[in-house]
Amino acid sequence: MGMMTSVSNYAALLVLLGHFREKDIVLKFSFCGIPWKSLGKVITMGIPAAASRIYVTIFIMIFNKILLSIGGTMAVAALSVIFNLGSLLGITAAALGRAVVMVTGVLYGEEDRDGIRKIIRLAISYSAKLQIIILLITMMFAHVLCGIYLQDAPVAVDMAAAGLRIYAIGFPLMGWNNIFENYYHATRRLWKANLLLVLESLIMLVFFAQILSKTALGISGVWLSFPAAEIVTVFIPILWNVIKNKNISFSLESLLDFSNGFGNIGDSFEMTVENSAQVTEVSQLARKFCDEHEAKERTSYVISFSVEEMVGNIVEYGFADGKRHIVSVKLFCKNDQFLLRIRDDCRTFNPKKYIKIMENQDPYLHVGIRMIMKMANDVEYQNALNINNLLIKVNS
Repeated sequence: MGMMTSVSNYAALLVLLGHFREKDIVLKFSFCGIPWKSLGKVITMGIPAAASRIYVTIFIMIFNKILLSIGGTMAVAALSVIFNLGSLLGITAAALGRAVVMVTGVLYGEEDRDGIRKIIRLAISYSAKLQIIILLITMMFAHVLCGIYLQDAPVAVDMAAAGLRIYAIGFPLMGWNNIFENYYHATRRLWKANLLLVLESLIMLVFFAQILSKTALGISGVWLSFPAAEIVTVFIPILWNVIKNKNISFSLESLLDFSNGFGNIGDSFEMTVENSAQVTEVSQLARKFCDEHEAKERTSYVISFSVEEMVGNIVEYGFADGKRHIVSVKLFCKNDQFLLRIRDDCRTFNPKKYIKIMENQDPYLHVGIRMIMKMANDVEYQNALNINNLLIKVNS
């Protein structure tokens, strides 16, 4: 069993390494390109994922001890089945959580308050529907699912199936908590993400298991600790809001808890480009927006040139596959800086990486992109869910 676990981990690694053989990828493997200066930040951002492994290990040790004392080895076997099936059935919640991290991270960098609100609301809606469906399926087929793991052990199957049904009660709330854990992670409030995670996956589980297992519920009390932990965790963000704002609110806006001034970008310009004829138009409108907001001549030029060059390249090369694409252009001014966001659904293209690759070639090639990289105060690129997101910052 131990050998198979090790082999399966190496097999999974080989599958993941296959990603780096693709041509059109965002992440590229290179020992020379390791950003050692950013290593601390990378480790900090990865703490929740690493911590969850530690929490799970501690939780299993404590639960095994509790179950051995009240139900013997059969109860421990039932826990193993429930935990494995719970991980399998929780894939949709985990997938939605990952999507929330990627998309919200991009929107947070752009201070797109409305966009974040929409993506969280959409994630909650999909999560509720999917998790309720999974809950119903689990309730109906718990015996069948547990029987796959515990063949020729009808008593153990009955125990595991009863536990799985109780465990499944928390599925809808698990989806909700997963969304907010990943939301806090994406918006760089790591202490909140970590606190929710440790409460949900360790502290509340152990607390309720210790109490409920000593009641008449016995083993069922242990299984009840799973949905009980989810229920308590749901109310933690509400409690934070009460402490901060001195009032009780269940609105999404209060739960998202945006910092003061976040997303207050004032006036902005936004346009969708669907063909080459609109490239010049959007460039001219962007310049007009800069002029109306008293930008310096250089700033207006850099912004309008960036729009024409980058959007023009996207339309010329990204639209060449014959599929329908759109380019979203948004321009706003905040803190004496103009921020230009260009988003498209074409093939992956990171202009910053591209210029680095081409830096030793003919300097007269790709002049437009080279000029933008030098004239802009900062250029950021991210790809989330195969959507290119380019943010160009120019001081006013």
